[in-house]
Amino acid sequence: MWVLYWCATTLLLLLGWPLLLVHPKLRWSFIGRLGFPRSVDDHDGARPIWFHASSAGDVRAVWPVVRALGDEAWLLSCTTDSGKATAAQLFGGREVVALPLDHPFCVWAFLRRVKPRLLVLEYAELWPELLRQLHRRGVPVVVTNGTLSRRSVARYGALRRLFGALFSSLREVFVRDATQRDRFVELGVPADRVQVCGSTKIDGVLEQARAIEEPPFQCDLLVGSLHQDEFTRVGELLATLHGRHPERRLVAVPRYLQQADALVSQLERRGLSVERYSRRSSGAAVLVVDAIGVLFGGYAGTRVALVGGSLGARGGQNPLEPAVFGVPGLSGPNMENFAAEMAWLEPAGWMRRESTAELVEAIEALWADPEGARLQGEGLRAAVVAHAGVSGRIATRILQLARIDV
Repeated sequence: MWVLYWCATTLLLLLGWPLLLVHPKLRWSFIGRLGFPRSVDDHDGARPIWFHASSAGDVRAVWPVVRALGDEAWLLSCTTDSGKATAAQLFGGREVVALPLDHPFCVWAFLRRVKPRLLVLEYAELWPELLRQLHRRGVPVVVTNGTLSRRSVARYGALRRLFGALFSSLREVFVRDATQRDRFVELGVPADRVQVCGSTKIDGVLEQARAIEEPPFQCDLLVGSLHQDEFTRVGELLATLHGRHPERRLVAVPRYLQQADALVSQLERRGLSVERYSRRSSGAAVLVVDAIGVLFGGYAGTRVALVGGSLGARGGQNPLEPAVFGVPGLSGPNMENFAAEMAWLEPAGWMRRESTAELVEAIEALWADPEGARLQGEGLRAAVVAHAGVSGRIATRILQLARIDV
């Protein structure tokens, strides 16, 4: 099985390297992806604790854990441009390296240069060759906010000969709820190594919310982190709301910057006037944000928030981001990615709606009742605060696993 995997990754490397140069999400460090990071702090000779956070949301999730480590040596790797940009904002411009491709030579070259004493993987980005080489070197691997969808469990299960030993080699897995614990155990992680502790994203959004001095804009509805397969439905939603309430300020944010043009086109086909955040004027029906790093602060300036990724099969985007600002929040029916958080956000006031008509009705009800909307938002924020504190506990355990006296 390993020989087949090595042959496959070699073929992909030979055929796919041009993609690394042109793909907007991957091109920022071609040489780094080959296993040669441009610069790595030597940490005065100390071997660093290595954190890998692929995207912007993953970076925000590991940020409070890194902060809780104090002065310990650490290194952060990312995969996407948005992850790198978010890391620059949160970590004060500290150098971020690219994750090496999962090829034997690329991984070997990277580990030879970095020499980590422990790897912390955010979410569930499990790369077979990377985990294999770390295991051979005796480097522990920890997973934070471990999340596996039902589809992922089936996929990993079908490749059990390749992944079975890798799951059993994970030193510790921190998950948000019992469902995730059971999925990791099903795939081979010993039950005593899977800890149900909640989400570090809660601490992250609380810290970041305190740093927001002024929102980038004010609006009545912010629809955030939209995937392209949701554009048609959101166009219908916004056109309906604008037709009934032309005085309301509406903002839409695509999940990926390169999809802003497609979102603008969809809204214009609905007869809506659109302006872009990058060249704002005034008077348009909808503002489309076409810049990285604006969405989170934007939640601080909206009266109502609708979280994207929930109208199709994507599993939903982060509901904590509007909730932490005390903003009443809604989503579509699919919030599988945040099932643990929804278990306590919905009783606190979060609204999940099936149809476009139901979403319109809920938004209009919140606009019509400012006091009720305020109380709902306060309830959501209180629920977020009540579940904080996970990051410090995880950081303590990471330091113990790295054999550091605490």
